[in-house]
Amino acid sequence: MKRKKKQNYIKRSITKIIFYIFGNKLNQI
Repeated sequence: MKRKKKQNYIKRSITKIIFYIFGNKLNQI
């Protein structure tokens, strides 16, 4: 269970970072 929770947290962090970078790219254009 602990491992699963950690994986979920990492997945969420990665998606957040991707959206953040994607948003910045859109703002630059």
